[in-house]
Amino acid sequence: MNKHLFSKLTLLLAIVCLGSFAAKAQETLTSPSGLKVTIPAGWKHQVGQDGELSIFSADELAHFILADIPSNTLSAALDEAEKEIKKIVTDLKEGEPQTNKLNGLDAMFVDAKGKVEGEPMDLGLLLVKNGTHVLFVFGIVAEVAGNKHNNAINAMIKSIKK
Repeated sequence: MNKHLFSKLTLLLAIVCLGSFAAKAQETLTSPSGLKVTIPAGWKHQVGQDGELSIFSADELAHFILADIPSNTLSAALDEAEKEIKKIVTDLKEGEPQTNKLNGLDAMFVDAKGKVEGEPMDLGLLLVKNGTHVLFVFGIVAEVAGNKHNNAINAMIKSIKK
């Protein structure tokens, strides 16, 4: 996983606030790990220099980073992801990892809360195994958004497949 991925989060959030991302119709994209994901209509996306995919809700209250972690196991990928997350999230409180299948692929989800730049956020960590790579989806939703984006987020997560 690119060590600079999360250090770019603050820059990406600032760019979003300036409105430089164009809103898109529902679109299916290839994630950094080679899996397909369909982003909700009206949401914005950008591919970073290091191949990470950033997806934002139109109101910019929900932000997702999709990145590739070379790993043979979900637990090793989670350990790697947590190291990077702790660099940008304060007061991190994680739930227990839940393993399951997502469209036939091994997956792990961790629900969490924390603060990004002092603002309370609902966080989600999703890891989906694809061979010797793991798609890491890091979701950051401002608490003020409440459940506003739940349907769109759930549809986007359920769309992840080979």
